[in-house]
Amino acid sequence: MARVIRVEGLAKRWGAVRAVDGLSFDVAAGETFALIGPNGAGKTTTLKCLLGLVRPDAGRIAIGPDGRPPDDPLARASIGWVPQRVEFPPGRTAAELLGFFAELRGLGASAVEAAIARVGLGAYAKRRAVELSGGYAQRLSLAQALLGDPALLVLDEPTASLDPQAT
Repeated sequence: MARVIRVEGLAKRWGAVRAVDGLSFDVAAGETFALIGPNGAGKTTTLKCLLGLVRPDAGRIAIGPDGRPPDDPLARASIGWVPQRVEFPPGRTAAELLGFFAELRGLGASAVEAAIARVGLGAYAKRRAVELSGGYAQRLSLAQALLGDPALLVLDEPTASLDPQAT
C-alpha cells in the first residue's frame, strides 16, 4: 500500500522546551492514524510540521507517494486541515466562506454543495460563520478541509465542540 506520510527523526524545540524529540512513523493510504498524548506532548507541533507551518529543527518529513516535503505546493494541495482552534472572518456566511476556499483551490459551486451536504451543514449554510455554535463551526472547518477531496486529511482535536452524534 502507498505511503502518504513518512516522518523520520522529527525534532522541534521552543526555546528550552523540547516539544518533539526523535519522532518517527509512517502512515499508509487508507489508514487512520492518531497522535494521542497529554497536553503539551507535541501533538499540535507535529501536525504543524507535517503541514509545513513550522520548520522542524531536525528530521525529515515526506508527504505523498512521491515523498514531497511539506512546503511543496503539490504536497500542500493534497492536504485538508482542520485546526485545533477555528476562527472565521466576520460578515460572511458559511457558504460564502466555503465558496472562497473552493475558488482558491480552483473548484466550482458543486464542490461547496457537496462539502456542505457531507458534514450536515445544509440548514446553516446561509448563516454568518461567526454566529455558528462551536459544533457547527467545527463542521464548517471540516467542510473546508474536505473541499476537493484531498488525499490526506489532518485533524487537530477533530471532535472538539461536536455532540456525540456528530462525532
